[in-house]
Amino acid sequence: MTVIYISTVQIAGVDFWLQAKIGEIIINEKSIPPDLRFPFTEIRTEKFNAHEWLASIIFYFFIKFFGENNLPFIATAFGIVLFCAIYSLLRRMQVEKSPALILSLIGITLENYRHTIRPEIFSTIFLAFFIERMANAYSKRTISSLFPIAILSTLWTNIHGSFILAPIIAGIYLFSELLKLHRSSSIFKEITFPTLAFFVVLLSCLINPFGIEAYTFALSFSSDARLANRVTEWMPTLSTRWRDSFFWYYLLLILTITWIFALVNRKKMLAEYWFLLAFFSFLAIKAIRFPVYLSTIIPIILSKTTPQPPFIKGITEKYIYPALGFLLFILFIFNGNMLGTNPTTPAYGKYSDELTKTLLSPEVKGNVLTTISSGCELVYTAYPKLKPSIDCRVDSYGFDYAEFNQALLNNSTLLDEFVERYDVKFILMEKEVFITNAKLKKFEVEKWDPILIDRHYIFLKKKD
Repeated sequence: MTVIYISTVQIAGVDFWLQAKIGEIIINEKSIPPDLRFPFTEIRTEKFNAHEWLASIIFYFFIKFFGENNLPFIATAFGIVLFCAIYSLLRRMQVEKSPALILSLIGITLENYRHTIRPEIFSTIFLAFFIERMANAYSKRTISSLFPIAILSTLWTNIHGSFILAPIIAGIYLFSELLKLHRSSSIFKEITFPTLAFFVVLLSCLINPFGIEAYTFALSFSSDARLANRVTEWMPTLSTRWRDSFFWYYLLLILTITWIFALVNRKKMLAEYWFLLAFFSFLAIKAIRFPVYLSTIIPIILSKTTPQPPFIKGITEKYIYPALGFLLFILFIFNGNMLGTNPTTPAYGKYSDELTKTLLSPEVKGNVLTTISSGCELVYTAYPKLKPSIDCRVDSYGFDYAEFNQALLNNSTLLDEFVERYDVKFILMEKEVFITNAKLKKFEVEKWDPILIDRHYIFLKKKD
């Protein structure tokens, strides 16, 4: 009940709509768009880093078969699948049912603050299944046990750039085996399978339309120092920006408890557990987008290190764990999920019906100055009748163009030149962005007529 309640969410991200449109194009044209295509400026001819192409197709079919109104239930299904994946992993590790259930629930809560339908949502599920299959393969050490790992690696690579985690995890398992070699009298036999598993993952990730470029893109973009300053979700987790969030305190509490338990019960920690905990803790602190991956790692560590005094073990499984699960359920019912929402909270990343109707009006057509966020659903809703100046694919646009697009709102001369050069007819932006620029008196309101203002967006038309 808890998993269903906190996982049933409206669309909270803007990139879903853009991805769905790209998926439609891929299906109809039977090819991946090589360039940015949608903008009305020269940037449209730049290369499109379509590393999420398979997710785009899946999102297109979500809408085609289930409709926009049923998307929250797709999010529910993702939550249930992730919960089952974590639970299956813990049970394979010989964790009893009660602690496996409560630890899986804790894992879900660590993912829930970013739980919405976007390509990243696949990566948390792939991570759980990947580690589960790795554990299975290492227990059997057969060639056939590597096939599921190869399939998962290939799918992950074509769905999201976080696939780079797969070879890193395989490398952790391999390195952990190397550390154990001095204890073995048959070194070659012990190291053969881990080495084979590592190269199976490494090579499986090359099965994608871009080959080795998938690796170079994932590594170069994620290591770009400008991300933390320009993209909100890449900002450091310990930034003061997040300290008003309940999740921020919850994350630090759970992560601290996990490390304390690991250190106190270090004799129960295998080498690979230490490496997994250290690596994913580092990621979780590096940027606010990364704690989602602790949804699988922390349940693993806690399952091995949580104290279990013999005299209360029965009481814990019969009463304490169910009581803890019930308290979490009550907490979410009254306070909302980790996003601070409930299943009926209106979607943020979705145009209102009135705005959609306005954009689809026959007389509304031409070039639209957009922000990174507002351009995504414009493409989904009204392209090519309306064309944006930019959308959320910053990795393809580049930071220089993104900053130029943003600077237009703060420089009247630059804006006038841009509008004249590209025959811009409309402006679509978030109300907060417009209000900020209007207050700064850098945006000349008298040159634009407001057509529509709703709860999130303002749509302006250039005066004749």
